[in-house]
Amino acid sequence: MPGHSRVLIKRDDLSGFGRGGVKTRKIEHLIGHMQRHGHRGFVTVLANITNLGHDIVPALAKFGIEASVLVVDEPRLAPELRKAAFAGIGPEVRLLGPSRVLAAVRMVRAARELSKRHARPLIVLPGLMHPAGVVGNACGFLEMASQFRDTRRELPHSVYITVSSGTTLAGFLIAEQALRREGGTPIRIVGVQVYPGLAKGRILGLIRWTERFLGLEGRVPAERVEIVASELCLGFGSYSPEHARMCSTLAADSGVTVDPIFGGKTWAVMASRMPDEAGDRPVLYWHCGYTPDWPIVGQAACK
Repeated sequence: MPGHSRVLIKRDDLSGFGRGGVKTRKIEHLIGHMQRHGHRGFVTVLANITNLGHDIVPALAKFGIEASVLVVDEPRLAPELRKAAFAGIGPEVRLLGPSRVLAAVRMVRAARELSKRHARPLIVLPGLMHPAGVVGNACGFLEMASQFRDTRRELPHSVYITVSSGTTLAGFLIAEQALRREGGTPIRIVGVQVYPGLAKGRILGLIRWTERFLGLEGRVPAERVEIVASELCLGFGSYSPEHARMCSTLAADSGVTVDPIFGGKTWAVMASRMPDEAGDRPVLYWHCGYTPDWPIVGQAACK
């Protein structure tokens, strides 16, 4: 980044599985949890803009787990665009209307259908909001800290991460708390919100759920859940022309591709705060993944 030579990027977009991204860590740990507890079926709901459906269905099939993935029409898209976005995944993906209530009813119904086939389903909240998914992302944060130690670099002063469901941020905060308890250097974690709603409350709930799930003694203080909502624009999937131009410039200058729906917003917040980042410690941008069909499903609705 011009003016600051100590911006590092954690390339989870190069995870090597499917479309890549932090969701690979969630999927890995969630499948391990399901195998351990005998779940042979999986039910969840997604929104229109996601890479998760493209990756989790084949991953579950590899381990013999039946999937039922329900997609709510949010943000609203033309039927042909939705079909194009989810083409080729398979019959496990069902496109629903915009009603969240209907989606909840369909989730229960799908779970019952799987139970009749002796699948013992696990119902998972959107974005794989489950302690197993949180643990997967916590392991990613610990991996990052280990990489810094192995290369004898100072740990980052701040980590910038995109927040949709909040599973990733919850995992990072739990891992950072564990490092602090061992005497590690504090790391500020800044979450950039791309999905509207009460993100902080949702993430704090995920943290507490996971702490109980793991039987952790120490709690992450609520004040460490730092959320920036300035780049939401007009809602999920919307972006500004400035976001799009910034992503194009970043790709041309560095070869790093981010989309203006998710990662581009996080980069914009980080860039705006760079003058205030203190000291010689680096700043880390966590590349959560790239959504290749963002031109189809995204909306340049924020001017």
